Order: sequence, then C-alpha cells, then structure tokens
Amino acid sequence: ALGWSPASMVPMMPAPERQRKFRYDWTRTDPGSVDDFCCWESEHNIGRVRLHASSGSPLWVWAMGDDRPGRIWAANGSCDSRDAACHALEAAFDQAVADHGNARRP
Repeated sequence: ALGWSPASMVPMMPAPERQRKFRYDWTRTDPGSVDDFCCWESEHNIGRVRLHASSGSPLWVWAMGDDRPGRIWAANGSCDSRDAACHALEAAFDQAVADHGNARRP
C-alpha cells in the first residue's frame, strides 16, 4: 500500500491570481539601476523613488510631482523601505487627485 487513498487527499485549489503590489506602473529610471524608480499613471510620470544612502543608513526618498496643465502638485518624504516609499508616493498622488478633483487626464 502506498499509505494514502484518494479520499485522504486534499483537492488542489487553483492559486489565487497574483495580486498587484502597486496601484500604478513602476519602471527603473535607468535600465541598469536597482535603486531609482519612476511612477507612471498612463503615459504621465507622477513621481520617483530612489535610495539615498549618504544619510548614514539607507533611506528611500520619494517625490511626487504632476506638472500637467492645471495640476502643479508636489509632495515628498522618506521611508525605510522601497515598497513603503512607493506606496507613500501613490497615496500622495491619490490624495492630490481627491483634493483637486478627479481630472487625471489633461
């Protein structure tokens, strides 16, 4: 006997779809870069996250800017991790859209 029976087997469940980690699209600022990223909403660059290591301990800094006509928004900050900085930038952009209307396209 093999030590198992069909009745004792747990059915395989399909793996859940991979959840999107970020709300917007992210690309490397330079194809060879591992510590500098740009955030995109459609074809519009809405911000940047990069590693700032000269402060003694690694710190991820983010800057949100959207200079399309009628939308001169800016915000910035820093976080301990790249993902946290990306989420902070996205949250700042979403808040700016909420505060200034949902006119995301020029």
